[in-house]
Amino acid sequence: MQATPDPPSAQRIFQVIQDAASQNHVIAQAASEQLETFKSIPGIFVTVQAVAIERNLPLDARKMAIFQFKNVVPLQWRRGQLYPDPVKQTIREGMFRFLDEPDDIIAQSNAIAMAKIARIDFPRAWPDLGSRLLETVHTGLQQVYIQHNGDPQRSLALLRALGTLNQVLKELTIAKVPILAAAVLTLVEQIHEPLLTTYAQATTAFGHDLSPENLASIEKANHIRIAHYAFKCLVKGISFLWQRSRVKGFERAEAVVEAFFGTAVNHFISLSQLRIQLFAANLSANLTGSLTQSYLSRHIRVYGKFFRKTQVFSAARFVKLPNCRELVLHYWSRVVSASAAPKNEVQDDDNAPYPVRFLTQALAIFKDSLAQWSPSRQPDNQDILPKEFVDGAVQLIVTRLLLLDEEDLEKWSEDPEEWINVEESDSDAWEYGVRPCAERVLLTLANQYGDYVAPLIRTYLEQVRAETSTDLPSIIRKEAVYCAVGRCAHRNKNNINFDVMVRETLAAEATNPAPTYRIIKRRIAWLFGKWATENSISNCKDIVFQTLINLIRDRGDGSDAAVRLTAASAFRECIDSISFDLGVFIPFIQPSLEALLALVMESETQDSKRRVIGSVNALVAGVGSEIVPFMGQIVEPVTILWQHPDVDIPLRAEIMMTVSKIVEAAKEHSAPMAPITIILIQECLTPTLSVQMEEDAVNLWLISLRNALPSRDPSIPDLFQLLPNAVGLLYSNLDLLGSICQIVESYLLLDCPRVLQEQALSLHQGYLQAYTTANGLNVKDVLSAAMLMVQLAPSNMWAEAMHASGFFAKMLSSIIEDKAKNDNTLVLVEVLQLFARMIMQDAGVFVQLVAASSTHLNQSADYLMTGFLDQWWAKFDNVVDAPRRKLVALATAELLATGNRVVVERLATSEAINIWLDVMGELREALNVQLGDDNQESPLVLFWKKMDLYILPDRLEEVDETLELERRKEVFQRDPIRNAPLKEFIKQKMAQAQQAAGVNGVDFEAALGKVDGSAMASIQKEFSLPRLYFPPSRNLATKRPQPFSESQNNGHGFSDSVKEGLRAPAPLSWRLFAVASVFFAFYYTVRPFDDTRNAVKTSTRLNPRTFVRSTLNSATPSPPESGSKSSHVVVRMTIPPRLLPDPSTTPVSPESATEPGLPNAIYHIYVKDDDMQVERPYTPINGIGNDGKMTFWIKKYTGGEVSNWISRLQRGRSVEIRGPVPQWDWKKGEYDEIVMISGGTGVTAFSQLLHSAFFPSRHVTDAINSNTHFTLLHCHRSPSQMPPNEVTEDFELYRRENAYRFTERAFVDRLDSEADDVPRNVTLGTVDEETLKKTLIERGILVNKKAGFRSTQSVPNPEKSVVFLICGPDGMISAVAGPRPMPNAKDSIGGILGQLGFSPSQVKRL
Repeated sequence: MQATPDPPSAQRIFQVIQDAASQNHVIAQAASEQLETFKSIPGIFVTVQAVAIERNLPLDARKMAIFQFKNVVPLQWRRGQLYPDPVKQTIREGMFRFLDEPDDIIAQSNAIAMAKIARIDFPRAWPDLGSRLLETVHTGLQQVYIQHNGDPQRSLALLRALGTLNQVLKELTIAKVPILAAAVLTLVEQIHEPLLTTYAQATTAFGHDLSPENLASIEKANHIRIAHYAFKCLVKGISFLWQRSRVKGFERAEAVVEAFFGTAVNHFISLSQLRIQLFAANLSANLTGSLTQSYLSRHIRVYGKFFRKTQVFSAARFVKLPNCRELVLHYWSRVVSASAAPKNEVQDDDNAPYPVRFLTQALAIFKDSLAQWSPSRQPDNQDILPKEFVDGAVQLIVTRLLLLDEEDLEKWSEDPEEWINVEESDSDAWEYGVRPCAERVLLTLANQYGDYVAPLIRTYLEQVRAETSTDLPSIIRKEAVYCAVGRCAHRNKNNINFDVMVRETLAAEATNPAPTYRIIKRRIAWLFGKWATENSISNCKDIVFQTLINLIRDRGDGSDAAVRLTAASAFRECIDSISFDLGVFIPFIQPSLEALLALVMESETQDSKRRVIGSVNALVAGVGSEIVPFMGQIVEPVTILWQHPDVDIPLRAEIMMTVSKIVEAAKEHSAPMAPITIILIQECLTPTLSVQMEEDAVNLWLISLRNALPSRDPSIPDLFQLLPNAVGLLYSNLDLLGSICQIVESYLLLDCPRVLQEQALSLHQGYLQAYTTANGLNVKDVLSAAMLMVQLAPSNMWAEAMHASGFFAKMLSSIIEDKAKNDNTLVLVEVLQLFARMIMQDAGVFVQLVAASSTHLNQSADYLMTGFLDQWWAKFDNVVDAPRRKLVALATAELLATGNRVVVERLATSEAINIWLDVMGELREALNVQLGDDNQESPLVLFWKKMDLYILPDRLEEVDETLELERRKEVFQRDPIRNAPLKEFIKQKMAQAQQAAGVNGVDFEAALGKVDGSAMASIQKEFSLPRLYFPPSRNLATKRPQPFSESQNNGHGFSDSVKEGLRAPAPLSWRLFAVASVFFAFYYTVRPFDDTRNAVKTSTRLNPRTFVRSTLNSATPSPPESGSKSSHVVVRMTIPPRLLPDPSTTPVSPESATEPGLPNAIYHIYVKDDDMQVERPYTPINGIGNDGKMTFWIKKYTGGEVSNWISRLQRGRSVEIRGPVPQWDWKKGEYDEIVMISGGTGVTAFSQLLHSAFFPSRHVTDAINSNTHFTLLHCHRSPSQMPPNEVTEDFELYRRENAYRFTERAFVDRLDSEADDVPRNVTLGTVDEETLKKTLIERGILVNKKAGFRSTQSVPNPEKSVVFLICGPDGMISAVAGPRPMPNAKDSIGGILGQLGFSPSQVKRL
């Protein structure tokens, strides 16, 4: 064993540190490498710390030492070998020696290291940390403010102690470990009063005799710095308490916060006024730039950060804090003063009288307080802002704050493109500019005080419309008013006639050639986009389109890039709007394309080009096939743009989208796009671009193939040039394997013979590679592609390649060994389905392949066939849907017809006969179903479809409205499952089997003679039933499936000679004839039936009875709760908007519907697992959007069929759904109170209900005029099991925007671990009687009634119309309202609600 080297001496350590700080790069580099080796030497950083402490050493060396210490020690602190307890104690003691360090950088670095170590050690290993820091603070306070010691070193020690404490609190207060949280609570309580005293002493000393003459003194600077750091420590503690003030164990916190907040407001207002007074005293330049002035500005801004953080955590509680109204109005008064101040006094500079960051804080706090003071939130008129105040605020915003200033105009002129890209970005940058902040304040005023604001905006608009002046101030005023009109467009629909304004004013102004009018033109284009989004333009769309085209084309002095780019963006918004009218737009297609493409080529920045290309894409998608004549016009500039060396990835992605949109729109006319499509896809697959562009390439590839026609001219480039790339990706790209398999399927559907002629062996080698290495779901995709290939091509085109590649042998081996990747039984079932397809295509070739595999697998052919048949029977029960089971039954008969000895001899086991009996029994059960009966108990009914509505292929929704849809339908229509009557097929194949067995020397009679007697009896019973018949109304000549000719289906249909054979069977042995006389006596005719729950229709609207296909957008799982086997998954699906429910057929009362065809409350969507053929109801959390989008939050149990199935699906997979199935309906105003109580995923029902109540239109403020109040109490096992952001963010929005109508409380049974804190706005506990009773009393649902001489009892308020909705686990429902009633039994209410006296009519269990 190699000995550990001796640690370096202190001198050596110092020398290395000093060399690391050297300006000589070579020396510094060598020393840095040596320092790396120090990290693994135990205890060495005690010496490094000592170097930093020693003030006699060079400052650069000390700084290098503390940097190394700060960056290394906290990261290694838990490594006991490097830092044993004595070393840790030495280091902790050494940190306190920096509390009078004169160098700021060294002191700050020590504070950071100390805080990081404190987060690990406090309180267990470092219990005295807080008390020692507080002791230093107390000593400094006594010396500086009580004893008035003027020694600067005393002030420095106090500052350092406060700075270190601030850093420690910053680390500790964000910790979530409950033990640490309790310790931090104790620490905050310990330091609160001493820090308040320190702050009061420092601010008093700072304000005493303060004047311009002594403002810049060191003494005053030290006082404000001490106050600043003391306050930062205080607010960290107070914020910690505020966020936990509703958590058990922190009951005292709220009172502390309220007391501190009220005092802080008073101090803040005084300091803010003091600062303004100092500036009013005409400070000289040296005083303005002094350390004192800088810290005073920073200190005031820290107040603002504290207020804003408090507000963001809970705006509703914020406005109820002491002196909050005074605070907000003071902030607004500062904004008013700043708006009247000279421009040089409003700067992004702490030395300006009105720093921009102060004003943006003021506007943000004012904005979020407005939402709490609106009339809708304050029904008792408390805290409502008077109309005069609102009028003044709107006037100030429109006439001052929205005005473009000199800096804006200068930036616009210098770089219009950059300015507009920043101006219209979707980021949160608005929080850092006064004008963008003011726009949001105006929008909030319009939302909350719409009755006041809308008439004012109209008045301002009328004033500026009358102005004809083109001077710059007039232009800027008009632009501000137009901005206000656009921001408040949703509030002005009934106040402003937008069509008249376009015709009489805006269209003419957009042609004004004055250079200053570019400001107005840009805003006009922006207005058009806003109004189109709000559907406010109806009768002048042609004028709007022509105006936007003119604005994009205009290259005169009255325009610039900012105008043109804004017009391009507005163009996209107009086309994307719901009210887009293609008929009106057709004449504008060519000129708009010309204008947009010219703008793309002349734009300088990548962002600008991408924005304009986005508008082109919207245009292509909007006009559909009308784009065909203009494809070449688009391709040329797009190609040039792609080839530019500086084009970035986002722009390339947008170009790919352009080509995709053109191909989608052009469909059968898209062949001219093939050359550019090929080039783009090939380039995206190169190593340079593949990491970022591969998915874009695959999407374009799929779209192009699905809309392509088979090539008629081999000299013309087509998509088959990319076929080798697709096959190659089967080998190399497991991440996109599902999509690659879709590409292969599209090639096969397009021209399967050509695929196999060019790539048969490579394709099968790719199948083998993917089958061997991919996960289960992707393996199913590979097998699906192989099955399609087998259906589309004769066996002589694929059999040899399947054998030579080893693919068949590998699958056969997996079947025989009963083992697939990850032991996935479903994969083995898919392999058997592929084998069934191969047998149906050419059973003889299948038998040959089994025999040929003996060389690959070193087993005899009989062994392999026997092993295959063992699994064929064994896995049959894993095939759960009737179409696939019928395929197995057909293939069994087809395989028997080969006369193979092993197969024929297995007939004696009755396995084949049992399969046939099972499948025919399933068919009969389905066929005997009552029409329209959706309540059948037999699950077999779910396994079959009407023959003329048998399920279409997977991924149907993805290929809908493409040419590939018809190709898939054609394959479906030729499928023997759909066309072959099973009994006749078996009869024919049994006859062939007898003949083939004789040829092969196999004793068919002997095998049949060994058939089990009970199986024979079952057969006789099966065929003793009377023949099924068609109803008289059925036209047999047209409805009965017609057989294929021999040439059409490779011998698996029924030619005339075969049908003749069915009428005159071949001679059989006596036993076979006896069986046949019963077994094949009757012609099997399929009776029509109506299994509406399972019939998948591709053109039918979503309805409760018929399944339609949706597309899975994503299935995002969440981790399971500790110790639980269940977890959750967020599932997003989409159906085409054309398939949204039909209002005329949806079983919902029209007067209560918020959207056409959708229930106005709570409804389920049934989701079907098409592997297991099982359906489950789930509740879309926000219903179904107008765009067809749905989001579900689903609990996933071990063994849960549908939940586990859907969580494994890939994005883009089609999923069968039916619905909406209403669960509860309500009418507007029917109830005063709706109380919702849920457990787990039951909250989704109420999320949907609340969405229908608060979001029946685009805007929250347009919500239905109902006085119903909603109370939601939702319970979950732990914080990790709480709803996803899609739910909780909406609840936060409802609380913020509709607080007077919505109350929410969340509960968790326990924390996920002891290391966690209770999340904000969450209660640790359950909805027990005390909690529910308290909530109902607060809402007036329960009232107190005298129950005796001195006692009272809470009883239901007879004046309140209330309904309780309960959704969750049965145990929770029983506890709250008693168990669900038995069918047909009289309902009664138990549980908490029963004890409180509520009746069955007031309670609904969902």
